Amino acid sequence: MSFFQIRVYKNGDERDPGKLITITRREFKHWILFLDALTRKLGTITAINKLFTTGGIRVEHVSCKEYILFDIA
Repeated sequence: MSFFQIRVYKNGDERDPGKLITITRREFKHWILFLDALTRKLGTITAINKLFTTGGIRVEHVSCKEYILFDIA
């Protein structure tokens, strides 16, 4: 089984240590399923609908190990 891990940080929170998330292709075949699962795993109040690299580039799919920030809107 192919899997990798990413660390997700809350946007705008400098003290957030981030959360390590394991991603498998079998579990997340579609981007929207990944975003929904990420919302549940992180326990956010509103849905996560955008992801960005720590360099500020918007992430449209997860295909490699990346450190990403999420934006709650």
